[in-house]
Amino acid sequence: MTKILTDKTRPDVPENDDVFYPESDGEPMGETGIHVLSILELMAAIQMLRILMKRKDIHVAGDMFLYYEKGNPKANKSPDVMVTFGIDGTDPRRTFKTWVEGTAPHVIFEITSDSTWKIDVYEKPILYASLGVEEYYIFDPVDECLNPRFQGFELVDGAYRPMRIEADGSIVSPRLESRMIPEDYRIRLIHLRDRFKIPFMGEMLPTIDDMKLKIHQSEKQRSQAKRRAREEAKRAEEEAKRAHEEAKRAEEEAKRAEEEAKRANALEAEVARLRALLDKNGNTNA
Repeated sequence: MTKILTDKTRPDVPENDDVFYPESDGEPMGETGIHVLSILELMAAIQMLRILMKRKDIHVAGDMFLYYEKGNPKANKSPDVMVTFGIDGTDPRRTFKTWVEGTAPHVIFEITSDSTWKIDVYEKPILYASLGVEEYYIFDPVDECLNPRFQGFELVDGAYRPMRIEADGSIVSPRLESRMIPEDYRIRLIHLRDRFKIPFMGEMLPTIDDMKLKIHQSEKQRSQAKRRAREEAKRAEEEAKRAHEEAKRAEEEAKRAEEEAKRANALEAEVARLRALLDKNGNTNA
């Protein structure tokens, strides 16, 4: 059974500041059932992505208090989905405190609605950028508030810059190593390396074995590609070696030919000298 650790029981937490930080605001997870499902589907997809990436140091949370100022419980937000790299992803949290974790989340999603879209568009980006959140995404699952309905922003020099949106509405997340495509009220994740479509929850059961097979096939393909690359490199090295040896032999042949030409010239000159000497002696005797 997984033990849920609190700030008082976690061994790596700095000294407690004895300030009460609420763990719930009493508000529903999403404005509608569609918004709740959108959040849950996205969290499940990122958790499966974490497994696909074979990383335990990716923490995924949804609708959980994010505290960003020690001693100030009012300094908080509850991102719909937040992803943090470099911390234990298997350790459930009751809240997320930046000074406890030693970092802010790296990726945040807000599943926007008619009552929140202005805050999601105009207020939260300022805060999230100041915290160093590297990627910020807003998604309108019912396609009523945002145009386009899925938007992404990456942190550049302390401010957010809009990310490229493809013709199909997809955005590539460098941090999640995935292409993300809106499908109805959900966001589909496709792992860039393996081009594997992360299944939605309703698709998950019949595809878990497929996912394992896909991982195995991808690893096998990478292994084969590496072997072929080594073989090609070895052949290229051997070809280069043969070319070098051929060039060396050609150089030696050219050198020998040059020496033969020198000897031939020397013999020709000697013959000419002897003939001249014979001609001279013959003229003298006459």
